[in-house]
Amino acid sequence: MSRICFVTYEIYPTTWGGCGVLLHNAAQVLLKQGHEIIFILDVPLEFFERFNQQDRHNLPQSDQCRAYHVDSLCQDMELQRSDFLSQAQWQSWRFHIATQKVAEIEHPDIIEFFDYCGVGHYALAAKATGTAYQHSQLTIRLHNSLELMDKYEATKPLDFERYCYHALERSALQMAETIVYPSQSYLDEAYKPWYGPWFGQQIWSKPPLVNIPKPAATQPTERTILYYGRLFAFKGVDRFIDAAVAFLIQHPTISISFTLVGYDSGLAPDGSASYQEYLSKKIPSHLLKHFIFTGHLDRDDFEQLLPRVLFAVFPSYLEAFCYAAHELYAAGIPLIVSDIPNFKDYFKHNENALIFDGSVKDLTQQMYHLYQNHELRQQITYPFPVADDPLGAFYNGPFDRTWIDHTEASLPSLLVCVLVDQPNQLEATLTALRQTAINNMRVVVFAPPSGSQEETIIRFLGASYIVQDIDGNTIIPTNLHTAETLLLLRSGDIPVPTYITRCLKILEQQSQIAFVGSWKIIGDGEKKQTQTFPVDAALELATFCGLSPYSRTIMRTSPNKLLVDLFDPQAEVLGELAYLWKLDSGHQRGLFIPELLIEQTVEAAPALNQNLLSYLIMQDTSSSRRIRLSHYLLAIWGTLGDTTS
Repeated sequence: MSRICFVTYEIYPTTWGGCGVLLHNAAQVLLKQGHEIIFILDVPLEFFERFNQQDRHNLPQSDQCRAYHVDSLCQDMELQRSDFLSQAQWQSWRFHIATQKVAEIEHPDIIEFFDYCGVGHYALAAKATGTAYQHSQLTIRLHNSLELMDKYEATKPLDFERYCYHALERSALQMAETIVYPSQSYLDEAYKPWYGPWFGQQIWSKPPLVNIPKPAATQPTERTILYYGRLFAFKGVDRFIDAAVAFLIQHPTISISFTLVGYDSGLAPDGSASYQEYLSKKIPSHLLKHFIFTGHLDRDDFEQLLPRVLFAVFPSYLEAFCYAAHELYAAGIPLIVSDIPNFKDYFKHNENALIFDGSVKDLTQQMYHLYQNHELRQQITYPFPVADDPLGAFYNGPFDRTWIDHTEASLPSLLVCVLVDQPNQLEATLTALRQTAINNMRVVVFAPPSGSQEETIIRFLGASYIVQDIDGNTIIPTNLHTAETLLLLRSGDIPVPTYITRCLKILEQQSQIAFVGSWKIIGDGEKKQTQTFPVDAALELATFCGLSPYSRTIMRTSPNKLLVDLFDPQAEVLGELAYLWKLDSGHQRGLFIPELLIEQTVEAAPALNQNLLSYLIMQDTSSSRRIRLSHYLLAIWGTLGDTTS
């Protein structure tokens, strides 16, 4: 039997949310099978105590279920919110710290994160860099990423913070050892066109259906058509209202009501105080009496409503599994659903549901067709189960080795180039490099020209240098060849003695990793600052966020090539960044060890050079990076001010 750890913001019945329902149901199934369940909950303390002391004990074999509280586990964290540029990073880091502590106590076989907000990014970076979770497989379950939902809503601004959430989501999904998904169509049509390639395996795992509503045994005096879901734009509630209004106008003699059950997002596209207020404006005043907004209902009140429900409509633009639809289907409520990937593998038109084409016109027609056809309602009312084989066999193991491989291997050769702009700091850097016990490493120094006519000058990354070995002997640039890897440092950089070895090991062990770096400490004395920018998740933003054009990463290079041919000379100071963009192709990526392993002096970031940036973007062949850069332009648009005057 397996020990399974779920990391989450939600857990039913303590909190709302479909993810919490899924995990509660999964825990019931897995505990009955004899597995152990561990929850890591990022919820307010009062909610955690309610779950741990009350709701957890309602699970079967609850003595085999344990829970941990993120805030409590993170009280002694060294890094704080101010050490991170975005809330997205901070949340992911907190989850990693809490999860790492639980993993050291519980030794779970599987640790499962959700895709939303990229909370698994730092845990996966730690696993891939060999610093944690060596005996656990790190999994992500697809629920709907924030980026996917944002594609179907115009009520949320794409600011820098949201951009970081999207970046961490993409990064975590790419690094996940296993991705579990609820249906093949959802994976292929909702996710893969926007993401990938992913390094890990993808496993079908159907969410279990456990708590099916039980309609009260009463005879209804009136009938209603039900919308059951949150009042969000991507849930298609606007389509439901528009179709309901059209239904009533086209069939004025029909006495029917429309009931909307679900909490209000408050994200109205017209700026109304609530989504309900916005929706009410779409309804002619003489028809308002036909609409009932209940807000969220507890299970008992909801079950009291169900006998009045003639059928339910799920008009969503995006869903993952959609527990609401499956619960009503199993409870014997006929359904009309939208033609979207998640429903495709579960519901068939005229067999166990009606499917509308996404238009208000077709939804209106399907609603009337089902309203007036009693035999059709009976025909599609739970003719066969669709939630069979819950979760599949994945959680039973065995959990085979994934793309992350820490098998010992010989280290690749390394060329280290030290760029000297502070001559008095050079010796400190060379001393640090001498402490690195690597045989297959060559160090060369790029020093400022002295002005002698005898010197051979190299133009390298936007500056002029002469090349020397560490003893000061001149090296002709056309005699300087690449190794299997390359590290660019500035004089004054002090990597810890193990930094280079660790980076080289990762490159040798993980073929999917193209370059490896780490967090940094910048400055000295009381002015020290941490730099934790997620270069590996948002490489395209490095030059926009005040970062040095020198990443201090160890990058893959083809050996025995002239170094002068490696970087595009027209990219000047952005030459290394342009090269990293090429390495970060999608099939390979960068990886940052989430530790402070390099100290460097304060370095003034170069002013943004529009010509160089234009050249960089025009040369780039990655369409996905261009899309991300266009998103970033939107993210910073509001901070640019009025540039028209």
